[in-house]
Amino acid sequence: MQSSKNDTLQYLYSLCEQYERMGMQAKGSRMPLRDYAQFAIMKFMLYIADSDRQIMDYEVEIINKCLGFSLTRDYVVRFVSEHRITADGIYDTILKLMIVFINADIKNNAANGSTALMLLDYLDELGIEFITYDGHYDDRQTMAMSSLMLRLKNYRTSFLRSWRNLVKGTEDIPEFPDLPTNPSARMDVP
Repeated sequence: MQSSKNDTLQYLYSLCEQYERMGMQAKGSRMPLRDYAQFAIMKFMLYIADSDRQIMDYEVEIINKCLGFSLTRDYVVRFVSEHRITADGIYDTILKLMIVFINADIKNNAANGSTALMLLDYLDELGIEFITYDGHYDDRQTMAMSSLMLRLKNYRTSFLRSWRNLVKGTEDIPEFPDLPTNPSARMDVP
């Protein structure tokens, strides 16, 4: 992982710590927000890695390097087989984190949603580097990541548009919809 991505990750972690001091938390999670962010990023990477149904050694290496883990490939393969990560499950996990960042942007009057956008840009770059690490694009991994990122970006854009309209006085107060309870989405946060 490039130094700039590591710097961005450390900055995102520091924002999580700041937001938690402000009383912000990922909905439904008892984890410290920084730990939740690390969990969400790990889950994101595992989702991409498993979308082609093959966990490669270099994928485990990237996860370890990115998140400071020392996982083995055997452990990751076993973990993924026991905790199938679905498209809806990873969407819900990342969305809970992104909502914290969106709320922080709104509290700080950041009309462009800068920290939420930074989170999405980070995941986009990380995912692309993850997928292309071996010099090849895997169509299944690319489609899985692209679909996920499109859903997240659309959610962010839609919510911020509603917020801007509220500020202009043209709309009722927007509320985040309850996140769907998806019985097939495993690996829920404690």
